[in-house]
Amino acid sequence: MTAPSTCGSVPPGFEITVGGHTLDIELVHLFHPQLHADNAREALRALDSGQGAGTQVTLRPANDMNYRLFRADAPDDGRPLVPTPLGLNGYTDPK
Repeated sequence: MTAPSTCGSVPPGFEITVGGHTLDIELVHLFHPQLHADNAREALRALDSGQGAGTQVTLRPANDMNYRLFRADAPDDGRPLVPTPLGLNGYTDPK
């Protein structure tokens, strides 16, 4: 992943805090269309040498867009993942 790549993940659970309240969103899919692995070469060398166990890879968006999250139980309508602005007063929605 030395060039930006698409990546998706399913973290075990997800919580966010809004206005001092913690919301448990439960199981979500984490997605970004262009990620860059900071330590891709080192991670690949570790895997190739059979020493990959425990290796951590730091992934960062390749552009200014934030990660996309969507509920694991959301139906797949086949359309692109487009952020829906929250439209909250005093809150600037991320890109």
